[in-house]
Formats: sequence, structure tokens, C-alpha cells
Amino acid sequence: MGCGASKNGDSSQPAQGAASQDAPGTPKASGTVIVESSLLNRASQVNMNAVVDSGRKLADCAITLAFLRELSNEMDKKWTASDVVTNIIIPATKEKKCRFADLMMDKNVGSAQWFISYRWETNFRDLVSAIDRAVRIEAGMDPDNTRVWIDIFAVNQHASTAQQPDLQEVGGVIDQASRTLLVLDTSGSALTRLWCLWEVGRALLGGSGEPARLRVGLPPLEASLIEDLYVNIDAARAKTSEEVDRTRLLRDIKAAAGGLAGHTRSIKQGLVAAVQQEVVLLSKVKEQQLHPYIDSLHKCAVLEQLAGQYGEAEKHYREALELYMGSQDGKPGDLVEATVLINNLAVLLRLTGRFQESEQLSRTAVDMLTKVHGAEHVATAAAVAQLAVLLRDVGRLAEAEPLFMKALVAKRAMLGPRHHDCAATLNDLAVLYINQGRHPEAQELLDLALDICERSLGHNHPRTVKVVERLALCFKAMGKLEKAEPLFKRVLDTRTSVLGAGHSQTAAVMAHLAQLYAAHSRLEEAQVLFEGALAVQQSTLGPEHMETATTLNSMGLLLQAKGAREEARGLFMRALNIRKKVLGESHFQVGALYNNLAMLAESMGDLGEAEATFNKAMTILVPHDPLHEGGDTEGGAPSSQGSGAQQSKLARSVMLNYAGLLQQLGRLEEAQVLVDHANRAFPTPSSSGANPAFNRNNSSLIDRTAAQQELVARALERGRSKSSNGIGASPLSQGSSGGGGPAVAPPAEQPQQPLQPADEAAPDPGSVVPEQQPDPAPLASKKSGDLGMHTNSLPPIKTRPSNSGAGEVAVTSPSASAGSLAALGPLPGIKPVKATKPVAA
Repeated sequence: MGCGASKNGDSSQPAQGAASQDAPGTPKASGTVIVESSLLNRASQVNMNAVVDSGRKLADCAITLAFLRELSNEMDKKWTASDVVTNIIIPATKEKKCRFADLMMDKNVGSAQWFISYRWETNFRDLVSAIDRAVRIEAGMDPDNTRVWIDIFAVNQHASTAQQPDLQEVGGVIDQASRTLLVLDTSGSALTRLWCLWEVGRALLGGSGEPARLRVGLPPLEASLIEDLYVNIDAARAKTSEEVDRTRLLRDIKAAAGGLAGHTRSIKQGLVAAVQQEVVLLSKVKEQQLHPYIDSLHKCAVLEQLAGQYGEAEKHYREALELYMGSQDGKPGDLVEATVLINNLAVLLRLTGRFQESEQLSRTAVDMLTKVHGAEHVATAAAVAQLAVLLRDVGRLAEAEPLFMKALVAKRAMLGPRHHDCAATLNDLAVLYINQGRHPEAQELLDLALDICERSLGHNHPRTVKVVERLALCFKAMGKLEKAEPLFKRVLDTRTSVLGAGHSQTAAVMAHLAQLYAAHSRLEEAQVLFEGALAVQQSTLGPEHMETATTLNSMGLLLQAKGAREEARGLFMRALNIRKKVLGESHFQVGALYNNLAMLAESMGDLGEAEATFNKAMTILVPHDPLHEGGDTEGGAPSSQGSGAQQSKLARSVMLNYAGLLQQLGRLEEAQVLVDHANRAFPTPSSSGANPAFNRNNSSLIDRTAAQQELVARALERGRSKSSNGIGASPLSQGSSGGGGPAVAPPAEQPQQPLQPADEAAPDPGSVVPEQQPDPAPLASKKSGDLGMHTNSLPPIKTRPSNSGAGEVAVTSPSASAGSLAALGPLPGIKPVKATKPVAA
């Protein structure tokens, strides 16, 4: 039913009835009132002298699509459904105080085949067009004689005589109809109205309960708007204009299986299934309706990505791009749409761990959007920010930071410093600072981002929740359990309610909370959360996803701490194989796992395996081998694929851990070389005052203790003394054999604590790039790194100089003009598909 006007006492105004409208007040007509004789009689479809049959069932008040089409063509093109009630329905039925359907000739009214859910503020011509389009692509549907049930025609609109149909009676109409069509306007706000959500839920749960009964009339919408609408579906927060309607609708939803949470999940799943069905139907006529088909593929892919159906989303993104690239009638507008598709596919590939292809596509999108809109446009800034996220996620922090700055400058200039899109970039930049151990700066940015989001979007908006999660991660990295735990729980409760326990984003925060518990010795609680997160990640992301590897590694550390060493080794090996496959053999995260495996082998007494594995970690993490190149070798930043501060910390850890093993083997001179080199090349950062805690992505073990250096030195001195007496140095774990003083406790038996976290939260599956925005005023020239933070009391953001040229975005240089689809050039994994027949726009 429609969702728009409200009941009042004037008999000339529409009644609330079952079609209780969600915007209070009398509908305002766009033009003068048209008497029925000038419109309806000319249509020859209404019998003004009909004898009213008040006994006609509600389900039998559906009207033909042919009548709707003719009525729509005759009226003012600006009229909404509410205007139709005011200007046509009320005047036509004023004398008899009846339903409009009661005046219809028998050939144009009958039992409902389609139930239409919509808002009264929807443009009536757009409403009819959406219905007509949906019916025409259905096999076996007559586009003229199909009968559609629309509340304004089927329910009495006179306040003095209106009867509110029982919900079961309205539900019976939905059950009887073979299809329910949810029609969204360009705001998509029907998904925020409780009547519409109740109707869609009934279509999915009532009758046969088959999702195939639901159809969605989705106009061209920005991907970011689709994301906001999808993640915010929630009957508990949906609106009605009348509290009595809200009470009875919520009572009915709560009484159904699954309650409110089940209702929300059912609607989200149903929407995805409905758009997928539209793709199937349009695929049969795509030669004639190419661009509607491409638009449907794009919307479907966005929804699938939001739902965590990454495989299906990728398939549809690629098909849409292939059709665009093969199109013979490409226009500049198509180019913009194609670049949005490219960037969204790049985001998806990043989420699924295909970083190289993702980077290629991201840079292509930035290049093309720069050519079309300019470097300072909001769409270009969004693409630059997505590229920065990718570089950050693979550890290329020096390249990512200036790109974040560039995107933030443009967004602030175009949207204002308090816009939630600026908050999103602040959020992402804060993650980079967490990775670098710059926790105070990260917290400052996150506090600002949270304030912006809570004020502009509300406390429970998904973007606000994302900032809360990042702030919890920051406190976790700083070892502040008392601040991190309640924030993680807030995020977990919200995502479980909105997305469901089986969503990958819910699993991500479960893993974060588990790591926090593990770091504070709450091992049983941590294990339950880890196991739940891993089960969800393997089913939604796949067994070889990077997030799956991260949780496997974290669970391995937990099981090792509990003494289940063989199980831990199996999890470490699975994680290692995933990271090697996704990141390559020389990535610092691969080195971190070799370190963990070496420590595990040492704890199991397999010292030969431990040494061999430590050497593998050293090869990746330490640029010069001090044991073989000499203890005076100069240190420096690690040379493998890494992230500066993170990798340096890992290098220090593996060297000191290896030194501990050499102690046990009695090779004290070598141990001292490693300790000296670690202190010289990778000194402990002055900012690292936080307690050790689990780290999701590195998860290396931390230096054994701060006293390790003294321990090695003392053991070395005793070893020299024994050697001078002709006594061989025995492993420290066995103590002294010659009365040389008390034995030194073996380092391996000291508590093994994970490396202080310095990495980011899980990637954001829902992130999609907004489509074209209105061109803003040109951005004023600024110096590099000058974000204009002095305005509006915003804190300054500190930048670090880089002489690597990382701030420049490397882009391709297509030879074709920016207004041509050919300008995109060859794209990785995309093969243009030529249309075999002339296509209609």
C-alpha cells in the first residue's frame, strides 16, 4: 500500500484506512482540481452511475494496467499519487462515498494479480511506468489486462465512512497476488516506512513464502544511496504517521517467526533475490534493452556486495563492464558509469585479496574520473581515497598517506569539513596512523569523525558504527581494555541486529573482541568468539580469504597459549599458505607467520625446525643477515613488501626471538650479535608505551622480555667462563653443570605475548563508490599537506615527508578522448562483448 497522507476529519480529504500514509497532513495538489467528467468520462473506464457493490472483497479491487496507463497519460505529469487522490479519487467518489474500484466497469476490475507497495509521494507516472516495466519483462503476463492492486483505488478514501481493513485482510491480498512489486522513487524512502516494510515482509513470509514472488522497481540510484538504504533497513526504526498503525504493524512483525531481527534479515535477502531475478528476466531481452540490463547488473552487484555475496557480485560487475566496453553507442555518461563500475569492482577485488588487479583498476578509475570531472571533483576524490585504502591494506603506507590527504582536501573544499564523507576519509586515515603506531593522532581523527557522524547521521548509522569500531581498535592497540571492550560490544550488538550473525562484518568485530579477550587472558571467551568468526568467514568470504587467514593465525596463537600445540601448528600452516598465495612469498605478513611457527617449534622442543623457520622469517624481515654478513652491518628499513614501522617492529621481534633460541643451543656469541643488531637497526619506538595485545594481521610474537638483552649478556659471560675451564656451554634450559651459579630460566617458558597491534580493522565490504555528483566550485590551490584544518576548529593533521613520489597517482594515458568508452583501454579480466543486434537505450 501507499505510504503518504494521514486521516483527518474533513470528508473531502483522503481517509487513512488500511493505506495509512506516512507523511502527515493533507496532500497538496500540483494543479487545480479536475472534475471527473473532464478526465475519467473521456477515458470511458468509469461508470459514474454504477450501483455501488460494497460487498466486493478487498482482494477483488485490483484494476487493469491498461486503465492505469490511460489515466496516467491524461493527467498532469507532475502529479504524485497523493495528488491523484485529491484531484481524482475524492471528487469521483464524493457523492457515493465509495471506493474508486466500486465505480469501475467490470472489465477493468477484478482479483489481484500484483500487489503494489509504494509511497504516496511517488510521481504517479513514474509509478505506472515502473509497474508497466515490471509486468512486461515477466513471461506470460498481459501488459494490458494484468490487474494490479493499488490502495488509493481499492480502499475507501473518505474519512467519514472509511473502514480500516484488518491486517490479515490486507495480508490476504498479498498472499493471493502472484507478485508483490515494491516501487522505489529516486529517494528510495519507501524502505524507511513501516507499511512498506510490513508489506514486503508479508510477501516474503506469507503465502507460499517464496522470494521469487517479490519484485523491486529500482530507479537509477547512486551506489552509495543503495548502500545507505540497504544497511539501514530496520522495521523497529521505520516510520508511520499514525502511532496506532505503528503499534499494530510492529505487533504483527514481532509475533512472526524470527521477530524484528528475522524480519529485517528476510527483507534484505528478499531484495537481493528480487534484483537477481530481474537480471535473469532482462537477460532474455538484453539485445533489445541493453542499458536497462547493464543498470540492473550494476544495482544487483552493489546489493550482492553489501550482502557479502562476493562471487555473484564480481560476476555481475564484470558482465556489466564487458557489455559497456563492447557497446557501439558509448556516450560520456556511459563512460562515467563505466568508471564507477571499474572502481566498485576494484573495491570488491581488494576485499577478496586480489590486490594487484584491484590496484590496476583503481588507478584506471582515478585516471578516467580525472579526465571527465577533474582532479578536484568529489567522484575523483572518492576514487583516490579507495586507492589509498588499497595501498594501506597491502602495507604501502608511505604511498597511501598523501593520497588520503589529497582526497580529504578535495572533499573538505567541495562538501564542507563537517560532511560525513570527510569523516569517512578521516576514519581511513586514522587506520593508517594506527598501523604506524601513531595512536594519539589516530584517536584525535577518530574522535572528530565520530562527532561528525553522530551529529549528521545518528548514533546507530552504519558509518557511525564503523568509526566506533575503529576507535575501539585504536584503544585495543594502546592496550586500553576498559575503553575498547564496550565499544566493540556496541558494534557487535548493532551488526548482529542489522546485518545478522552470519555476516562477514559481524564476524570481523567478533574476531576483534576475541583478540582483546585473548590479550587479557580471557581465553575461553576468546575461543568461542574466534570459532564463531572463523565459521562465518569461511562460509561468506571463502577458506582462502585474507580475513580467514588472519583469524586462523589469531586462533593459532590462542591454542598455543592453551597448550594445544599441534592444533595451533595446523592453523598457522593454513594461514601461511593463504598469505603466500595472496600476498607473495616475500610479504612481511608471511614473515610474521614464519616467526610464529618458529616459536611454536621451539616450544615443542624441535629446535632444528625452529632455527630453519627463523631463518625464513629473517630472510623476509631483515634486510641484512648480521650472522653471516657481520655484526657491524648497518641496519635500515626492511626491504621486503611491508609497511615501515610494522615491519621494523616485526624484524626486531624475530631477531630477539631467534636470539633466545640460540641461547638454548649454547651459541651465545651469535645471540649477542642478533641482540646488538636489533637494538642498533630497529630500536624500540619511543611511542610504544602500550601493553602487548593480539594483532589481527601481523600477529607475530613480541620480544620475549625487555630483560632479554641482559639475559643473553649474562649467559654469554657464563659461557665464556665455562669455555675457559674446558667445560662446554650447555643449553640454558638445562642449567649449569659445573656449579657455575643458579640456572637461568629458559626464555621459551616465559609468557609468550603477541606483538602490539599496529594494523587496521577488517576491510569494509559495504564500501562502494558514489556515482556522479554535482560539480562543486573549483578547489583553491593549496600546498601539499595543507588541509585548511584551521577552519571550524578542526585539529591539524601531521604529515610525514616522503621523497618517493608516492603522492602522485600513476595513471594510464589513453589515446582516445575522455568522452569515449574506448578511452578506458584494456582492463584486466574484462573482455568487451559486442552487441549482436541494434540496441535500444
